[in-house]
Amino acid sequence: MPQIIKKVAPTLLYGLFLYPVLWTVGLIMIFMVEAKLLKTTFLFVGFLETLIVIFTIGIPLLWVTNKLIHNIEKPFKPKLIDHFRQSLLYYLMSGWAIIKIAGNQDGGREKALLILILSIGITAIITNAIYLKRIKA
Repeated sequence: MPQIIKKVAPTLLYGLFLYPVLWTVGLIMIFMVEAKLLKTTFLFVGFLETLIVIFTIGIPLLWVTNKLIHNIEKPFKPKLIDHFRQSLLYYLMSGWAIIKIAGNQDGGREKALLILILSIGITAIITNAIYLKRIKA
C-alpha cells in the first residue's frame, strides 16, 4: 500500500465512523422522545441521556475504528502528530460546532444538533488519544 494512502485512509476511516454513531444516537434519542423518557437537565431536554447514549454507543464503536486504523498503519509507534492526523476531521467538526453554537442565540433543534455533533467530536478525540496512549505504553 502506498505511503500516502496509509496516512490519509485512517483519517477518512475515523471520520466515516461519525455517521453510524450519529445515526444510532439519533434513532435512540427519537425513540426516547416518543416514549417520553427524557428529563430536563442543564436547560436542555435529554442532555444527560444523550451523553450517556453517546458514551455507550460511541466509545466502543470508535475504539473498534482505532483498532482498524492500528491494523492499517502497522507497525506503528504513535506520536502526537498521529493523533492530530487521525482526529483531524473531528477537530474541524468540533471547532465548527463551537463557532456555530456561539453565534446561535435562538436555541431549538439546530443548537441541539450542534451540541450533539460537538459531543460526538469530543468523544472521538478523547477516545483516539486514550487508544494511542495505551498502544504507546
